[in-house]
Amino acid sequence: MPSKKSSPSSSRRRLQPKRAVPRDHKARGEWVELLFMTNAARLGLKVAKIHGDSSPVDAFVYARGTFHRVQVKSTLYECHSRPGYYVCHCIWGTPRNIWRFSREQIDFIAAYVVPEDIWFIIPVTELTATAIHLPGRESLAASRWGRFFEAWHLLGVGQPGLTIQAAEELVC
Repeated sequence: MPSKKSSPSSSRRRLQPKRAVPRDHKARGEWVELLFMTNAARLGLKVAKIHGDSSPVDAFVYARGTFHRVQVKSTLYECHSRPGYYVCHCIWGTPRNIWRFSREQIDFIAAYVVPEDIWFIIPVTELTATAIHLPGRESLAASRWGRFFEAWHLLGVGQPGLTIQAAEELVC
């Protein structure tokens, strides 16, 4: 009987989220970027989307005179070896050329754990590996990443002086 080869997908399982999620990874990435921008704007931040997908920056967030460069990531995969934690890859590039993010490229990773419907706002200076294990709600207190759970304040939410502005539709 042939032995089973170990593959990256055999060490994790994909959980079914509570809402409809695009199956294609590229479409899911675009969907999560929209979720991030919507959430950031709802919280009073000004957000600008980068055109195209060849940059490590997905969005700029502006608050109190400061721009933050944000890379948006998502995960559906629970760690096989660590139930209650989700694998998030903190890399970019093509299958042939993969790089870790650096502080010269981005300021934050905004990581969305789809099955838990939670965000982590993580400074790039905290990343030391190409993949991190983000905790679900039940494991927040035991994880080093728990302090970045819904840490929108790192992007400027809650600071005085933020306003929400909307454009008015012009009728010609």
